[in-house]
Amino acid sequence: MDVTSILLANHFDILTAVEQEFSPLSLPFDLVPALHKMRDAIRPMQPSRLKACRKIVSMVNNGDLQIIKDDESINIVDDECIKTSTLPRSWFNLLAIAAKHNGIIIDFLPKRTLSGENIILPDGTDSHFINCRQLLETLMSQHIIDCEEYEVIINKLGTEGIAAPIGPTPIEGTPLIIDHTILVMISESGMLARIIHIERNQPTPRHFFLG
Repeated sequence: MDVTSILLANHFDILTAVEQEFSPLSLPFDLVPALHKMRDAIRPMQPSRLKACRKIVSMVNNGDLQIIKDDESINIVDDECIKTSTLPRSWFNLLAIAAKHNGIIIDFLPKRTLSGENIILPDGTDSHFINCRQLLETLMSQHIIDCEEYEVIINKLGTEGIAAPIGPTPIEGTPLIIDHTILVMISESGMLARIIHIERNQPTPRHFFLG
């Protein structure tokens, strides 16, 4: 029985009868992980994450954040480079967007393969990437947050908080390009609100996220 037939049999309350009639049943080896994944997908969102998402929506509505799409990207590397790289095309799209806006991408760094091996970034792209820890260190060095806030954010970032800072220090006025997954993490940690607060006097939003 596959996952669908198991769920249907349970839904119609005949799973026990099927087991008794056709025992022993043959079940797929990935049944339990699949059921766990389905259960997690329908669980209510954590209150802190829901609050972070609402803040993002509010910032977009207020014009503090600008949504950009993949089709706004431009080609800065040839197709052959993309084909031979272990990085996905979406990563190159982010890189193209950063080049277009002369910005910096906040990403999970270092990039790793599924087997855990570090991925070497294409030549000349390092200057466009920082990790969450580097963003935090920048806020601290510029006295945008104090020591108490620093410790709180470190804890909220989890493994990203204990990672070594990677990438250049963003200078004032540098646009930040953030994938929506990391954007929620930064919002939840409290860093996004601090960044937006000091940018409110700008005529147009300088920070973007990939929607």
